[in-house]
Amino acid sequence: AWTFTAMNEPVKELFISEYIEGSSNNKAIEIYNPYNHSVDLSPYSVKLFSNGASSPTNTLNLKGTLDANGVYVIANATAGSTILALADTTSTVTYFNGNDAIGLYKNEVLIDVFGTIGSDPGTAWNVAGVTNATVNHTLVRKTSITAGNNDWSSQAGTDASSSEWIVYGIDEFSYLGWHITKSSANDIVSFVLAEQTDPAVIDASNHKVDIEVANGTNRA
Repeated sequence: AWTFTAMNEPVKELFISEYIEGSSNNKAIEIYNPYNHSVDLSPYSVKLFSNGASSPTNTLNLKGTLDANGVYVIANATAGSTILALADTTSTVTYFNGNDAIGLYKNEVLIDVFGTIGSDPGTAWNVAGVTNATVNHTLVRKTSITAGNNDWSSQAGTDASSSEWIVYGIDEFSYLGWHITKSSANDIVSFVLAEQTDPAVIDASNHKVDIEVANGTNRA
């Protein structure tokens, strides 16, 4: 007989998948839908908290429907043509410059955050070990993330491995308008066969298990 254990389906919810703070007014926020079905955006809103404010400076109430595994791009109205071509809407919630927090809300409940609401870091926040990463950079959420996180410190991390974000240079727009996640659901985390001679080798990335059994064993 053999037994195996698989990971549970991860929690999912809309989240901020990309943040662009570039040259001039090249600024954008991207929201990702990790569900395998479309989502009504009317319960959702994005709020900007400028310069350490604890109350919203600007608010955008989202409208329409976001397709399964699709993105919703919010751009600055005077951003460059590359950003505007990918934008679903323009809004003053993009009036940030590195030290302004952004919140994603559902039914007025915070479900994801970028930066720390009510705190002004000075120039910008450090992310993934990059100093002042939230100014003059593009930040893209890692593919392993499937929902928001209201703890900015744990999001930002202290280095590239501990952060939820990948930090790119200024005016990097090639990741805008699309996003993917790699769910860990159903990944095998343990596997045991009574006749195996050594521990199973589990390759979670390729969803493969290698085992060795005694010569002549038939487990067909």
